Amino acid sequence: MDGLVEKLLRLEGAKHKALVEIDAFAYDASVRKQMRLLAIPRKNPSDAVADVERLLALSQLITLNTRLLQTLVSTTPWFALS
Repeated sequence: MDGLVEKLLRLEGAKHKALVEIDAFAYDASVRKQMRLLAIPRKNPSDAVADVERLLALSQLITLNTRLLQTLVSTTPWFALS
């Protein structure tokens, strides 16, 4: 499961960069990559996460990105339409 957390953290970081740079196309590409990654069936989904701090970092980045996206959509309407 740690490998999945690392990949998600990397992709969430790419989404964050796209949001900060107001790059709707890069944001969309990162979202699509995350969706494809999460759609892959796992052999043993009950594997424990060894690095809880990485999981916490992912959770915090997701929260931050959600707030940034909400702000961008409300202040930059063309971002939502891209």
